Amino acid sequence: MNRSSKKNRAVGKKNLDKRLSAYYFCHAFAVDAALLQLNHSFICSFHAVHELSLRRRERALRSCRALWLYWRHFTVVLNLCMANQQRKRSPSPGWFLTAAVLVGAVVAAALFWNRHRPLKTVELDGWQHVAAAYRDSVATALTAGLASGSIVHLRDAEAIAERFPFVYRASARRIGSVLHVSVVEREPLALVVSNQGQLQWLTADSALLPSGAYYGGAMLPIVWLRDSAGIAPAVGVLRLLALQERLGACCAELHVDASKNITLRLEPPGVTVLLGQPTALETKLAYADWLIGSPWWRPNVRRVDLRWSRRIVLQTEGTTAGRVDV
Repeated sequence: MNRSSKKNRAVGKKNLDKRLSAYYFCHAFAVDAALLQLNHSFICSFHAVHELSLRRRERALRSCRALWLYWRHFTVVLNLCMANQQRKRSPSPGWFLTAAVLVGAVVAAALFWNRHRPLKTVELDGWQHVAAAYRDSVATALTAGLASGSIVHLRDAEAIAERFPFVYRASARRIGSVLHVSVVEREPLALVVSNQGQLQWLTADSALLPSGAYYGGAMLPIVWLRDSAGIAPAVGVLRLLALQERLGACCAELHVDASKNITLRLEPPGVTVLLGQPTALETKLAYADWLIGSPWWRPNVRRVDLRWSRRIVLQTEGTTAGRVDV
């Protein structure tokens, strides 16, 4: 394979030399022809001028011939210099392959070093409702995991963050020497009082968290439950209350009895709203929200019954119940 390549290079160089020689010959011939034409023009112009003396004619003719010889010598020297120049070689495919291999090796080494670079610091984001003290506790646990070497893979860091009850999901990634963890909180909906009088957080994913100051400063309604079967109806009502501006702002308590009948307590008016069974909840809550801003709403209203289809029953203080058809 090497002999064939050398032979091909020799043949190519020989052909190139032939082409260059032909080019230089044609160039020299063209320059000579131009100089001869210039010499002839000078001679004709000298003969055309009759008033010049013979001595001045001979002097001009000698100058013209000297100029022609000078250009002839310059052309020969120029052709020799150009013939001695070597052809520039274009980069071979092997050179490009070597460069590509070197660049790939450098990139692979950089990625390998970055992947196995020791993690030193922790960054957390995604917090919305959790108190600052509990956010710091998650960061402390992750930092301790890095120091002890218990975090080998990114999934280990995610598992540490998800051990906290207020963290619904965690996603970890490596950015240089920084362990970046994005958390998704459990969104609080209410404080639940069980039949035994225990306080627990009720979250949007229907989870009950042990009581603690996880969500400091949150103004949430209180839910009274007879048993765990009332969790699903309570979550449905609380999610819909978040969409009702007036009703959601004044709902202080939510009661679910053993038969899953739902009752709301509005404050400051001190009005009880009967929703009944957890059916058509969106319509019932829309009626209640409309009633608060309607002319039918009076300060002495104490009870609103929405258990009937397309009918609102109002009971005021010290009077009998009234009916509003919708």
